[in-house]
Amino acid sequence: MALSGSGPYEVERRAAGRFHVHANLRIIRLHDMTACQARLVNISDCGVALAPDEPLTYGSRVYVEIRRFHLSGAAQVRRTITKSSGYFAALEFDGPLRLDAI
Repeated sequence: MALSGSGPYEVERRAAGRFHVHANLRIIRLHDMTACQARLVNISDCGVALAPDEPLTYGSRVYVEIRRFHLSGAAQVRRTITKSSGYFAALEFDGPLRLDAI
């Protein structure tokens, strides 16, 4: 059983492990096909945590492109935070990411 969080005995709720990766990505909002850039915070089999240049709307559908790794896929915005230092969002993938042609 993995432990995480601020407390010494807090149980990790996530089923998938997180990988901290440095990469930029592109987020396309599917409702209006506008795009913004984001910095990848971490990635797992189920989703990504990122710092977008612009706020994302909770519950909205987006398309993620991680060009550095030739990966892309659809996701839903599951968490959003606005801080003085910028924006943060967590996305849940619809399914496995697609390996794009090089």
